[in-house]
Amino acid sequence: MDTCEMQVFLYAARMLRGLNWISHSSVL
Repeated sequence: MDTCEMQVFLYAARMLRGLNWISHSSVL
């Protein structure tokens, strides 16, 4: 895996986690 691809993957994972957290916090 390229380091660039790794960066994009980590960024995407962080974004998804952020969206997940936001949706959960909005429910509460």
